[in-house]
Amino acid sequence: MQAMSTTTGGWLFLESGLEHELATWLDRQRDVTWLVGQPVLLRWGDGTKHFPDVLSAHRDGSVTIWDVRAPEERDDTFMVMSTRTRAACAKVGWRYELFGGLDPVASLNLRWIASARRAPEWLTPAKAILQGVLADGGGCVGDVIEADDDRGFLTSAMWHLVWSGEIEMDLNAPWDQRSRLAWATDEVRT
Repeated sequence: MQAMSTTTGGWLFLESGLEHELATWLDRQRDVTWLVGQPVLLRWGDGTKHFPDVLSAHRDGSVTIWDVRAPEERDDTFMVMSTRTRAACAKVGWRYELFGGLDPVASLNLRWIASARRAPEWLTPAKAILQGVLADGGGCVGDVIEADDDRGFLTSAMWHLVWSGEIEMDLNAPWDQRSRLAWATDEVRT
């Protein structure tokens, strides 16, 4: 399975839908600077081997190794491997995390905005208009739809800016026209 990454500008090679969800979630994190699927082969003296699922590099120079498994599928063998992997990561100063999936609402919302990864050609003029629509502390999705001229330029630009993190929107809440939007206060990913 492959997943397109806007962080790397290329494809990630992944093994499952859950890994795809993690990679997509990481791909929109503004502090993530690089992603790698199946990044390293770990070997131990007893002949045990393990490929962790994803590596994420972060703006602060830190690295996180991720293993992906639904919580109900984490058997004793997996947990032993996880403990060993955590120790190996600690030896080189990396973080280690387990990912078991997003909340169902967040998962659906992530899939929705992932369809807007690519910046539309009209982003710059639409962004200037959106800055007026969402001025003074933000607004809601309905404000953007109402300000759109029925061609969808503002709305599609809004979804891209939510994907990129320039506009903040609660990923964990069901979205509708009343969903709040606000400009992000930290710097934009370069």
